[in-house]
Amino acid sequence: MLASTIPQLRSYEPAFAYEMAMIVEEGINEMYGKGKDVFYYMTSHNENYLHPDLPADAKEQARIRQGVKKGMYLFHNNADEGEVAKADLFASGSIMMEALKAQNILKEVYNIATNIWSVTSYSELAKEADAVSRWNNLNPEKPAKVSYLERQLDHDRAIVAVSDSIKAVPRQIEHWVKGKFNVLGTDGMGLSDTREKLRDHFEIGWNHIVYQTLVSLFQKGEFQCDNWDELRNDLNINPFKRSAVADPLSIGLEEFLPESDI
Repeated sequence: MLASTIPQLRSYEPAFAYEMAMIVEEGINEMYGKGKDVFYYMTSHNENYLHPDLPADAKEQARIRQGVKKGMYLFHNNADEGEVAKADLFASGSIMMEALKAQNILKEVYNIATNIWSVTSYSELAKEADAVSRWNNLNPEKPAKVSYLERQLDHDRAIVAVSDSIKAVPRQIEHWVKGKFNVLGTDGMGLSDTREKLRDHFEIGWNHIVYQTLVSLFQKGEFQCDNWDELRNDLNINPFKRSAVADPLSIGLEEFLPESDI
């Protein structure tokens, strides 16, 4: 979030090695090749996982390179031929592994196809979208310009953005998103002995991504569930768990808590 307050700072959070290489190359070219008055900040995680190779196709490489620089690109679509994805999953950095697992579960268990977008920079997406909005407001008599973000998301599909950062980071782009936009993030405080427990504490693990996607589709009338208690049990979702960011008793949720917690 602090990166968004400094115009010259370009902040990125890559998920894969080839994304990091592209950002470093772009930074060197911008700062030293073109001599621009900018500097770069890149978040690198220490979680071990397999990284995909950059596709060999030149056009696909160009598409990915543009997306990495702009802030997002479509990484994986698991829709079958003739099928349309019902939801979009946004992920940055190592949380991408949780999003990929969620995508598999949604497809295999619930027969719901999704797109996964690698979001390398919410702040860069928001900066460009805001600049385009400003130009349109200052020039209402001219044909409206469309930002990169709006071109990528020209639909009303449900969107679930998951982040190892606070929710305010993905919400930088919410104003320009047409579809239902839901964010999972690490607001609040919490300590755990494993990543899995910490992600469960903040409700950003694969099971919460799956659950939030199903809830979003249900609210849009695109998913039906006859027994939500059973669904929550299957996904190990506790609807009465205390929030990491707020005390339920301070926000009027007393009636939803077990008596032992009051």
